[in-house]
Amino acid sequence: VALAAYLHRLKVEPISVRNPFSPAALQESLAKRPSSGPLHAQLALALLQPVDEVAPNAGADSLYDPDFTLHHPNVAESRKAMEVALKLSPSLSEAHLAHQAVLMAEGRAEEAIQPGRRALDLNPTSAHAYTAWARSHLLAACAQGCAARESLREEKKKEKAAGRAKTQLEAREEEQRTQMERREMAKDRKPTGKPPMDRGQLRAGAMWRIMEAGRLWKQGAAAESESE
Repeated sequence: VALAAYLHRLKVEPISVRNPFSPAALQESLAKRPSSGPLHAQLALALLQPVDEVAPNAGADSLYDPDFTLHHPNVAESRKAMEVALKLSPSLSEAHLAHQAVLMAEGRAEEAIQPGRRALDLNPTSAHAYTAWARSHLLAACAQGCAARESLREEKKKEKAAGRAKTQLEAREEEQRTQMERREMAKDRKPTGKPPMDRGQLRAGAMWRIMEAGRLWKQGAAAESESE
């Protein structure tokens, strides 16, 4: 009789299984263990999960990651959790993966590469770390490719306004003048400053990032097969 009553209750009031890695569940855990670096890192990553409002079409075929959303609305809160994780557990690979994820979500592609390297140094057999690092290279490649395309668009606009297209000789001469101007500008900057890349450098950088991502994915696949 008791079993029948229990089964009837399940039909009427189904028990919902709560995800222990959801932001709400992790925040409850942190209320009990506020000094846990791993929990803060997990929360930082969980807060960046796609939501229907900003990524309704996120899926396994996403270029960067099915769990990645650029300019996520929770990125500020995620950054706070990530910074605490790094402070509490600076040698934790997951803390650096969270740092990488936050920088990617903020659109800071080039800066996201270094934390990915650090995460892999701390856990060199992690297939996930290889994959995350590869995705940061892809995002950086896309950023460089977009910058090169925007540069070309601006050049075409100027040509249209002038009423004619440049000859190849004129294009090369202008590119040389631009590079010289950038070198002169770099001299006046602080030693840490870098001159902006020209379109050729942006294209070359994007291609190198793509090839590097492919290499890292292969290494990640090999690491995953070895762990099985």
